[in-house]
Amino acid sequence: MNETDSGHTRRSADEVQRVILDAARELFASKGYAGTSIRDIAERAGVYGPMIYRRAGSKAGLFENAVLEPFNEV
Repeated sequence: MNETDSGHTRRSADEVQRVILDAARELFASKGYAGTSIRDIAERAGVYGPMIYRRAGSKAGLFENAVLEPFNEV
């Protein structure tokens, strides 16, 4: 983590990606795809929703990154 001028600690890009994917996996597992919103994931991860869209493009893209890619790697 990096400290900003305001004294807040800033997470690295890798850490942000990890917390987003972790939050997505947890919520998709507990609430299902249809029951999970980008807003839910953003709140769980502690990030802004637009950040998720910039990284994944869509809810389907996030699902693919969080759930399908790790599954396909096995």
